[in-house]
Amino acid sequence: MQMKQWREKLLASKYEEIFPLELGMTQAEVTAVFGNPDDISTETPPLIFKYGSIELHFDKQDSYKLFLVYSDEDADDSLFQVCIPQSL
Repeated sequence: MQMKQWREKLLASKYEEIFPLELGMTQAEVTAVFGNPDDISTETPPLIFKYGSIELHFDKQDSYKLFLVYSDEDADDSLFQVCIPQSL
């Protein structure tokens, strides 16, 4: 699945479902679903994967698992005015 298709599905579901993306996924699992990111952060291993305007943040204190999905580009349509954080 392409990130753009996932974004459109998320918008259509009114943010109720982020499948196939799941908080707690490993970097390898995310890459298996969406392919290689367009950009990554400079840390090794990277803490942020960027697909277009969407950032996927990984927690180095929790085996680099996905804990945050963020974008500030879509503020007008409120796609990500609120981040989707993993429950603490």
